[in-house]
Amino acid sequence: MKKFIVSLSVAFTLGLTSVSAETIKMLHLYADSAIEYPGIQRAVAEYEKKSGNKIEMQYLENEAFKAKLPTMLQSNDRPHIFYSWGGGVMYDQARAGFLKDISALVPKSYLDTISTAAA
Repeated sequence: MKKFIVSLSVAFTLGLTSVSAETIKMLHLYADSAIEYPGIQRAVAEYEKKSGNKIEMQYLENEAFKAKLPTMLQSNDRPHIFYSWGGGVMYDQARAGFLKDISALVPKSYLDTISTAAA
């Protein structure tokens, strides 16, 4: 969980550098993130307080998420932060230019804790 929160914090940092609007859209799969993943709520609250930006969290259940995300990514209403699956789905998203390499923003000490395949 701690690794996930660090990743989320890095993603929020990206929001400061890559989003011109004050609202950052985050599409997620957590029906009730306050109960299921309280660390996400804490990270969002901390980021909002430090940055002055607002995180707009939008929930979609698993199958709706898979069906709607490709369309959303091609629209003007695309999320700035979103969950993705590895493999072909992520490869296609990267090839289409929807993903950003954040490795330069992630502390090396964190990168050393994850597998090479995930980095």
